[in-house]
Amino acid sequence: MRTGSRMGFNRTELIVVLALLALLAVVSVPAVLNSRWQSKMSECGQKGRDVYVALTRVNTEREPRGEKPLPDGRFTNSTELFRNLIEQEHAPELAYSSLAGCGVPICRDGNLKPDNNMWTVIKEWRDELDDVVPVMLTRNVDASSLSFGRAGSYRPMRLDPEWKTPFGDKGCVIIRKGGAIFRVRVKYLTNRAVFRDESSNVGPPVRYLTPSREVVAGE
Repeated sequence: MRTGSRMGFNRTELIVVLALLALLAVVSVPAVLNSRWQSKMSECGQKGRDVYVALTRVNTEREPRGEKPLPDGRFTNSTELFRNLIEQEHAPELAYSSLAGCGVPICRDGNLKPDNNMWTVIKEWRDELDDVVPVMLTRNVDASSLSFGRAGSYRPMRLDPEWKTPFGDKGCVIIRKGGAIFRVRVKYLTNRAVFRDESSNVGPPVRYLTPSREVVAGE
């Protein structure tokens, strides 16, 4: 009688093992991709928070001088605003890297362009804004599809056809007026989710500055 143990797999066992490995790959790859996107959106959210802090500090310093909060009527897009913050207001919290990432190239020549800026910023930056109001959002989402008030609460937000980065149709990062970071997948991005099913005390029109132009919410 043979007493040694058999080494290796027979053909049937090999097929079963390969099938199990294939199944594990199908299950694990989406989880890895989801984790990667969540990590990128978290990084982007922190950059947005840095921009928010810079704007808040500058506006706090402007108030005693009787100056309007930024952005004011001088700016027709957020790239002009950030260029002013870096070059004129000397906001130390703000760097070119705060405006780039996730497919948006960083400005390296000191001449900030819309391509190097991933943020859309509200133009009416006022103290009386509700804390839930988006004051910044990544440029891949169309700010004109924001709907202030309950009438459009279930209306999905649109993607901005001008910008595919950051995140494309996968996700969006929003910085609320209270400083909270809101990360969400685009497929779940409705006005109800953005405003947390609350109506907002902002009189129309509410304007936003994208990296290249001005838009009006609700259009």
